[in-house]
Formats: sequence, structure tokens, C-alpha cells
Amino acid sequence: MKRILPLLVLCLLLTGCVALPVTAPAEPMYLALTFDDGPTPGITDQVLDVLKENDIVASFFLIGQKITEQSEYLIRRAYDMGCSIENHSKTHPGMPELNDREILDEVSYTTEQIVRITGEKPEFFRPPYISYNQKMYDLIDLTFICGYGCEDWEPSVTAKERADRILRDAKPGFIILLHDMEGNTQTVEAIKTIIPALKEQGYDGYLLESAPERVLQFGEGNFLRAFVDYFIDELNEKAGFNSKVVLCQPIAPDLDDRFNEQEGLYTLFLRGFQDGKKINKKRVISCVSRCLNPYKDFEAVLACADNPDLRFIACNTTEAGITYDSSCQFNDVPAGSYPGKLTQFMYRRFQKFGQEAGKGFIILSCELIEDNGKELEKCVLKYATQWNLGEDFINWIKTENIFCSTLVDRIVTGYPRTEAAAICEELGYEDNLIDTGEIFGFWVIEGPQSIKDEFPVDKANLPILITDNHKPYKQRKVRILNGAHTSFVLGAYLAGQDIVRDCMNDDVICGFMNKTIYDEIIPTLDLPKTELENFAAAVTERFKNPFIDHALLSISLNSTSKWKARVMPSLKKYVERKGTLPACITASFAFYIAFYNGYAMSEDVLTAKRAANEYTVKDDKAVLEFYLAHKDDSAADLVHAVCTNTSFWGEDLTQISGFEAVVCNYLTQIRENGAYEVMKALA
Repeated sequence: MKRILPLLVLCLLLTGCVALPVTAPAEPMYLALTFDDGPTPGITDQVLDVLKENDIVASFFLIGQKITEQSEYLIRRAYDMGCSIENHSKTHPGMPELNDREILDEVSYTTEQIVRITGEKPEFFRPPYISYNQKMYDLIDLTFICGYGCEDWEPSVTAKERADRILRDAKPGFIILLHDMEGNTQTVEAIKTIIPALKEQGYDGYLLESAPERVLQFGEGNFLRAFVDYFIDELNEKAGFNSKVVLCQPIAPDLDDRFNEQEGLYTLFLRGFQDGKKINKKRVISCVSRCLNPYKDFEAVLACADNPDLRFIACNTTEAGITYDSSCQFNDVPAGSYPGKLTQFMYRRFQKFGQEAGKGFIILSCELIEDNGKELEKCVLKYATQWNLGEDFINWIKTENIFCSTLVDRIVTGYPRTEAAAICEELGYEDNLIDTGEIFGFWVIEGPQSIKDEFPVDKANLPILITDNHKPYKQRKVRILNGAHTSFVLGAYLAGQDIVRDCMNDDVICGFMNKTIYDEIIPTLDLPKTELENFAAAVTERFKNPFIDHALLSISLNSTSKWKARVMPSLKKYVERKGTLPACITASFAFYIAFYNGYAMSEDVLTAKRAANEYTVKDDKAVLEFYLAHKDDSAADLVHAVCTNTSFWGEDLTQISGFEAVVCNYLTQIRENGAYEVMKALA
């Protein structure tokens, strides 16, 4: 068996294979220590002395023409110590400029020398100058590997400067690239400092061992990295999913470099309030192999379709991402729309594996639209028809691929700009891809149970549900989580609060919200009561998150349509089932009217007043103009005008027995006594 680098070792490979199995210290940091441009008598042997003294090994990437009778003993010594002997070309040329024969000669010569001396073929190839292209990738049968260097070939860089830079920048998953070339005595001195310091620092988290790229992900944003990639990382660790994720950025800006510079690694913080405690959990996510930019190299994206191991496609391209644009053409490089790119990709897959069963994709659509998976499939089929890609392809789309509609639930707060410097200082390394989100996470995937055979969520005991109908869970989220927001935040703002978390620390406001949820919303839903109440309890904890300052005014945006979509169904279902009005929900409608009761309009916002301060109401222009026109109405007139505005609600709410009168009574109380007193009476 090939022996590899037990220091602190995690080799990150450009092809997407990541961790190598290692013999590591008790608290490994998972770094790879590598040396290029040897073997060099007088230098390599000093490096080996330092390694032996610290009881670790490294990887040596050799230049073939430097392997002589005088230097072979160094290779044998390194190999006998357990070091990894790898290929760095024959003459160290700029290889992208070579022809096919010259490329093969550069690689095969050094491979033959290594086999002759060690009896084992190298596994990895590091391109000289880290310069490579697709032609090299296609020709060379070794796995490409890069690394992080510190310009240790420069004589002006002192040993201390080299050591300081490595120790400052090294992070879990780094490949440290040094050189055992002529004259590099300062590098030898540097590693005498670097190695003990890294061993002492340690990293005890999970990092993925080498794995095939089985997931293509359209989208590299904060949400997907804190949600989909987090769950895949957990599946790798807990259920042996053994999969790497290739990211494909959906829009043109150059974001891919940041990911590839960090070899796909990033630190995720899940922060919140759980079981009555403040929680801040850190995890280094290691499931990402690389990031591709289709606007730079679409062929590299399409080439992923040729990988027989690829099985899953995940996406979150924003609500506008799943749209059909008839102007997209098959020959576009790439198609402008996401469904167009996906169709191009799937056609490449069909051409390669269309005759083999089980080579289609399980597609996990995470966009925030209704029936996201079904809508995506519709768009793909439209493009297949528009582009005349053939009935066989259309049938393959339908029979060999599973388009899953999903529900995703996690608040992701993204890169912590104001905290980043302090976080990196605490971590001991720079991370330009730090991501943050709340503790809570729940993923509902609509599809056949057979998906579990390939996506082992049950084995990992993760909050991921595979079901034949995701809509009850979407309804639960919309009615409880979103409905709670919409039903209490406007009243809470009028009562003097500004942040959701502060509302949860107020017994009256929190009590009003909980009564709304438990007594008026949950009775209108059809999932098991215990399940609903557990979700509701989690909602309260989520709203208490000490790491998120969720402003009530930001939640208030477009409250008219939100109240219709999130709260009105609970109102109508409660009346249907109970034969009476839900008091808190009815009061929330009065809070909504009071909040929108502004007095001046400018730049498409309505200005209103809360006690001594003004605030702005943001909604559709027609909504704001309506409220401005009724700014001087009595409570009765205003309530009647709002209830009978069918353009808002799609129906006349005065037809709900007693609703208009009760709302009017609540609005009068709000005007006379304030929103807080109304909540207090109901809580």
C-alpha cells in the first residue's frame, strides 16, 4: 500500500480528492508538509534529520534529472522513513507550452526513476510553477496537487520570515509547499520552528479523506455552504457518504479564486440559542473540492458530466434562478439562465452515459419558490424541446433523473464582516470564506424513499426528511415561523421594540406570540401535534438568537402580501374548525392597520409615527397610496376600507362573521391605550 505523509497531513488535490489517511499526532491539525525540487545532497538530508527528530514525515516532489547515483540514497532514506515520493517533472519546464509527447516524457521519466528506486509508482504530480491546463489534466494519469508556498527559494527571505508566514497563514487542510533545493539552508532552519509549532497548535475536527466528486453544486453562496455543504460534510463524517462537492458559480463575477486558493476549506460557525444555552459551534467544512467558473471555462464544468461517480446536483440560484429564457441557445457558452446551463450539462451526460441505467442525477433544488424541483424540470424540458435535442434525451430526462422539490430552513447570516478580523485572530489562521448561520436547520426533500439508499440521512441522524410530499412541512414553516413573525412584529414595533430577540425577552410580547402559535395556528395544521409543538419551541429559541440582530422594520417589508400568505390561511381555517375568531390573529390584523396608518408619502415609502419617532412603511406603491388616502379615517372607516379592499386579500374580509367589528375594537384600543396594552390583555 502506498505510504503517505503522517505529520499533520491533509493533502488537498486539484481533482477534488481531499484527505489522505495518515498516522497523526493525538491532536492532528491535518496539514501536508511538502518539498519540491529535490533531491539535493546537503539539503534534503538536513530536512530528513528535522523530520526524524520530530517523528513526522513529509512529501517530496522530485525533479527527475536531479536523481543521480549520488542522490538516490536520499530517496531511499526518505522512503524508508515513510515519506511520500512524488513527481515534479523531469526538467521543471513551463509545461503548458509543451506538446503532448514532451508532457508525457517529463512525467514518465520521473515516474520510472521513482519506481526503480522505491518499487512504487507515485500517486501525485505537482506542475512546475503550479502551471497547468486541461491538456495536461487529460494526458497525465497522476492526481494533480498544488500547495501553499512562502517564496522560500528567495534568498532575501529569512528563516524567521518564512516560519512566521507559514505559522500565520496555515490552516486546516493546507499543503505547505517548501523546497529542498540548492542553497536552501534557511528553509531547513525555518522548519525547525514550523514543525513543533504546528504540532502544538493542533486541530481536532473532522476533515474528509480522499473521495470522489459525487455532487455538483450550482451556487457557491453563503446559504448553500452553511446548509447543503454542511449537511454533506456531516454525511461524510457520520454515514460514510464519501463525497466531494464541485461548486459552479451561477453568475459571472470572479469568486472562484477565493475557494480554490483555500482548497475548498472554510470555517462555519453555527450560532444561536439552544436548550436554554448560548451556542457557538465551529466546524471546518472539507467536502468542497474546487470551484469552477462557467464564464471562464465552461468546458471544465461540462467535463464533470463525464465523471461516472457524479450522482447529485444541488442548486440555489435565488428565486429568479429557475426561469425559462427563450433567448438562450444550446450553443451559448454558457447559456444565460441556470436551467439552460443545466440542460447543456445534462445533455453532455446523456451523450456519455445515456445508454447506462442509473447514470442520471438526483437533483436537489433549494430555490425559494413553490415546487422548485418541478419548476426546474419544466424549464429543462422546454429547453430540450426548443433546442431539438431529441425524444431520446427527453425520455432520459424523465426516466433517469429525479427532480426533487425541497424545503430549506436555516437563517444564514454569512460572512461576519465586523467580526472577521477578531475571529481569524482567535482561529490562528486567515479564512476569507468564513460563514455563519443559526443552529437550527431542517431540510425536507420530496422524492422516493430509494434516495436514502444513496443519500444516507437516517444513518447520520440529521434533520433531513425524505418524503413523498414536502408541502405539509412548507405549510408548517410558513404558518408557524413566518406567520409568527408577521403576526407579532408590527404590534411589537408599535409597542416600542426594535429587535426580534428583545421581543422574546419581554413576557407580554413573547406570550402574545406563543398564544398565537400554540392556541391559534397549530390547531389549523394537520401534522402531528407533538411535531408541530416541537417546531414551535424551536422557533422561540431561534428568535432568541443572541448573534442575530433581526430588525422588526426589516421584517415589516411588504406586510400586506405577507399577512395574506402567512396569516390569513390560519384565520380562515381556525374559523372553519372552531366556529369563532382567533383573538390574537384578529388583533394582529389591527396591528397591521395601525402600523400602516401613515400620514406622508415620498420616494415610494409611507411615513408613520410611533410615539416620538417616525418610521417608514415599505410596500407596493398601490398599497401605500391606499393608506395615504385613508390617513384621516376613523377606526371604523379605516377598518372597513381595508377589509373590503379585495385587491389586497382576494376577497372581502367583512364576509368573515364578526371580523370587521372585532378588528375595529382592537384598532380603537391601540389608538387609545397603545399596542402593548392590547397584547397584554391577550397574552
